[in-house]
Amino acid sequence: MRRIGVLVALPAEGRTLTRHRLRAGEPCRISASILVCRSGSGPLPARTAARRLLAAGAEALVSWGCAAALDPHLAAGDLVLPAAILDTDGTLVETHAGWRSWCTERVGEASFRVTSGILCTSPDIVQGTEAKHRLGRATGAVAVDMESGAVARTATEAGIPVIAIRAIADTVDLAIPDGVIRALQPDGHVGLGKLLTNLLLHPGEIPALLRLGHSFRAAQRTLHTMATLAQPDHFFGGRRSGAEAPASE
Repeated sequence: MRRIGVLVALPAEGRTLTRHRLRAGEPCRISASILVCRSGSGPLPARTAARRLLAAGAEALVSWGCAAALDPHLAAGDLVLPAAILDTDGTLVETHAGWRSWCTERVGEASFRVTSGILCTSPDIVQGTEAKHRLGRATGAVAVDMESGAVARTATEAGIPVIAIRAIADTVDLAIPDGVIRALQPDGHVGLGKLLTNLLLHPGEIPALLRLGHSFRAAQRTLHTMATLAQPDHFFGGRRSGAEAPASE
């Protein structure tokens, strides 16, 4: 049975997979064949966490969590199963076609849409509608996150399969409030004290915060569904560990 390493950036993303408490940078075995590691936000923590998953025995990697839409047709809760992941330096990594198709088939008639468009990685949060439009035009990507490029690059270097399973948490026209960005800690937690202080000073951000919360819950519902329908160990469960399973198809 092939061991699967799943990387999540945020505690809330981890809770869509497991009730285990995930410590930043520490792989946690949640089943006989699945390891999960919470990295915190950004490419560098993601690369470190991906390497720790490999050191713990992972033989395939999944980048799991939320993404921001660059395509205006994507709604909160829509699913991105990208055919390729664009890293911050312009490197394009193809995901495992068979594994991705298997996940798509599991979705069936779910209430959310699925796209296989390119997912790109940004070193920072992409803030505001115009910035999202610019990035989409420049890269051809339908969505962006901060970790998948590092996961894909690590998997490529190791010669193992990789996919990304990302749900849209903020649409093109939704700007993440500045208070949320300022309150986001390196390990992925949001500092509640900082957030509340900012809202007292800038109450005009409250409507955007409420909208973001609604969108994030839609993304979480999608990820919960995927955790139930498309468990990765089912795809690799019938294969022996080793190099006989291709990294791409």
